[in-house]
Amino acid sequence: MPSTAKLGSVSQPYTGGSEGKHSASLMRGDLEGMSQDWGWRQHARTLIPILGVFLVLAFYGIDRQSLWEDEYNSLWRVTASKYPIWKDGHGFLYFALLNVWINFGTSELVLRSLSVLLGVLAVCLTYAVGLALVSRRAAVYATVILATSPLVIWYSQEVRYVTLTLAATLLSMYTFQRLLNRPSFSRLFAYGSANLIAFFSFVPTLVLPMFQVLYLVSSPSRRPLLWKWTVCQLVVLVVFAWCFVNGTHFLPAIMQARDSGQSVIANPEVFPFTGDFNEVRLAVIPYTFFAFSAGFSLGPS
Repeated sequence: MPSTAKLGSVSQPYTGGSEGKHSASLMRGDLEGMSQDWGWRQHARTLIPILGVFLVLAFYGIDRQSLWEDEYNSLWRVTASKYPIWKDGHGFLYFALLNVWINFGTSELVLRSLSVLLGVLAVCLTYAVGLALVSRRAAVYATVILATSPLVIWYSQEVRYVTLTLAATLLSMYTFQRLLNRPSFSRLFAYGSANLIAFFSFVPTLVLPMFQVLYLVSSPSRRPLLWKWTVCQLVVLVVFAWCFVNGTHFLPAIMQARDSGQSVIANPEVFPFTGDFNEVRLAVIPYTFFAFSAGFSLGPS
């Protein structure tokens, strides 16, 4: 029978020797596993109701009207365009996903549900970013605000790449934060891959690394990571530039315009909106604020 040793007012069994150390180690491992499992369960209990609200709002009336112009353009891009999917200047990733998704059907409900699922990913990533950067309470507030945002619901009901861009941007920030916490090759690779996904989702996400490097430069404790970040970002930008220049239709159009003596700006293959449409007027300024507050175009209101 094992004896007991008094530690203050608490009686604890003494097993002695390496056997006791091994048992204590196993107990600690079990407790850590139980704690981690409990944490994930708690996060799931918090996140699932928010996702439920988002899904109800996003699917409500999702097929109440037929495809409008931009949505039709997305469908045309993967079914009738003379260019392959990867030769889209906006970012081919959404169209690649849509090309697979149309195998499930071509109704408004089926086509738009892809954006809803990408919106679900964005909601989950919002919670993860808030949890990593601030606190659980802040993560919950931020996730609820995003999940009930009229603008997010709007674009979750469109056959467009907006929710994919949102999810890819959040993924980039999440992997960036993890890299700051513990720099390693695996986390650096994950961060670079996330940035590449963002760039291939929508080209203007190229501004993301600019804000990230500003944080590294302005934070003295993070500056040792700067050279690793620079090498990683150079590799990512080289891959993206090669794919963009050789993969899109812009380079052949530019070469064609140069050989024919035509102005590059006047070439509709490079800049499809030319002429009076692109003339800047003062009315554009207030309309821009309206467009970004109510939606980019005259789609579902």
